[in-house]
Amino acid sequence: MRFSIIVPIYNVEAYLSSCIESLLGQTYSDFEVVLVDDGSTDGSPAICDRFAEQDARIRVIHKPNGGLVSARKAGAQAVRGDYVINVDGDDMVANDYLEMVSKAIDDSDSADMILWNLTELYDDHQVVPKTKLPQGLYRDEALERIKGLYLYDKEEERIRMDTLIPGWTKAVRRELYCACQAEAHEAMTKGEDAFVMLLMLIQCRSLYILHYNGYYYRVVESSMIRKISEKDFDAVALLLRSMRERLTEWPAFERQLQLYSLFMFEHVLILAARAFPYRRYRDIIRRWLDEDLLAFTAKGVIAKPSRNDRIMKWAVTRKHWWLLYRLVRLKG
Repeated sequence: MRFSIIVPIYNVEAYLSSCIESLLGQTYSDFEVVLVDDGSTDGSPAICDRFAEQDARIRVIHKPNGGLVSARKAGAQAVRGDYVINVDGDDMVANDYLEMVSKAIDDSDSADMILWNLTELYDDHQVVPKTKLPQGLYRDEALERIKGLYLYDKEEERIRMDTLIPGWTKAVRRELYCACQAEAHEAMTKGEDAFVMLLMLIQCRSLYILHYNGYYYRVVESSMIRKISEKDFDAVALLLRSMRERLTEWPAFERQLQLYSLFMFEHVLILAARAFPYRRYRDIIRRWLDEDLLAFTAKGVIAKPSRNDRIMKWAVTRKHWWLLYRLVRLKG
């Protein structure tokens, strides 16, 4: 079997049938679908069971709620295909999705990973993000250059959010996928895709970039407006510490991680300043930043910092939380 598709599911009954139907409607047939019901409390479990009864390519795992990482781990223990693909339960794929990926595998002489792009699906329109990475096979020095672009685009001085990071835009050899997914902490609820991709890149020996946008990522705008929790900040801290621990395996990644840490830190500062009064904000930042993470984050300086960037770095290194609070509220 060439493909195993893992679909983590939690309370997505409004979209789940469309997702599964898009998988079953593929022009390519050598695949299985592993539906992982992560303790859903709506009609999702019944939808999973109904489709499994109708099509032998579908298997269902029902488990207590444990989050996305936990669901993918459960799916990874059940897969049988040569390559593993993630699909979220509220998304869809084009009917030639697996056919295009299978052709890329053949064209790449069975690369460790095949990467492609996505289409953002809104209620009334679609957006097709572009990638500057050329289509083709990357090995040896060419692969090292791609790794050097993983988190940070040096030319545009921005954090990358395209083809390389999302968990749903790649097919990965089963052994590599399962080994890397197993190492992700189940409490990692922010940036889990970035962490797992980091592990994959450390071990990867070849990858193929495919210019294809047949994954339809559903942007549910109402779900983007939610109450910020202190657990969100703890999850970001866990992500950065976990990444930092891997630097011994990939020392060349340090500069990228410094810049990514700075980006995530500013993101945390802005969200916390918007959500909480000063005293609670201060307590969150104090708890969030241990001395090692503080020192490491302070190193991540962009080449052409603005006046605000310089002030923020000065305030962070000297722990002037009130100044930071005022600055990020004004900046936000």
